[in-house]
Amino acid sequence: MAKMIVITGASTGIGAETARLLAEGNNIFIHYNSSREAAEQTAAEVQDRGGTAHLIQADLFGEAGCNALYSEVSVLTNRVDVLVNNAGGLIQRQPCSFNLTENHLQGAVRICLRLRVRDLRQA
Repeated sequence: MAKMIVITGASTGIGAETARLLAEGNNIFIHYNSSREAAEQTAAEVQDRGGTAHLIQADLFGEAGCNALYSEVSVLTNRVDVLVNNAGGLIQRQPCSFNLTENHLQGAVRICLRLRVRDLRQA
């Protein structure tokens, strides 16, 4: 049976590669914030690998964006089998260093805490 897999931050990088790796025979919900073209490319690659792709745009920095993601998923399915909590645009892509501020780290943690598997399963 096909798995319902939600991947946040799936338009580029680790999220996109995860979507490609999990694609075969599964339904992949590709979350993105502002990188629609990249998300569309990832969706095409998921389909090329035998998966079904669904694009979902949401700004997960705030609670409203998390609620929007829940709502979109619930329209398409009544279950989520796997959540890959990868969204991290708040941290920004930069060389590994100790220049990250407390605000960057708190933002990344907020995203993770708002996207709880329990809530997605209820969607």
